[in-house]
Amino acid sequence: MFKDNKFLESMNKAPQIEFSIAEIIDFASSVWSIQNKFEKINTEESLLGKTRAIASNINKILNILEIKGIEIIDFTNKKYNEGLNVDILSYEKNSEILEPYIKETIVPSVIFKGNIIQKAKVIVETNEVE
Repeated sequence: MFKDNKFLESMNKAPQIEFSIAEIIDFASSVWSIQNKFEKINTEESLLGKTRAIASNINKILNILEIKGIEIIDFTNKKYNEGLNVDILSYEKNSEILEPYIKETIVPSVIFKGNIIQKAKVIVETNEVE
């Protein structure tokens, strides 16, 4: 793509940009929020062409996060157990379910290089009163 490597060499020598934990959390949570909202509107056919482009950009951002060691975890619809490292905002009773599960993730977990830097905040649906 580049005829000479001077441009690439100059990029390698460029100062590294550092982010605070708060900035990483905000960025990762924002990407997650956009992704969730996007998935909800993606079912409307008139928006399909536009949403594909947006989805592509979101995937690029998620790939960058992954390369940098940042993982965003959404627990929605996952089985809930007491050992799960999440903050429970509320419990909702549903006598029709057999096992508790996470009905909704309000804030995702953010993992940076294997360390939890933000715990998820979730709503748990259970057949028991907590």
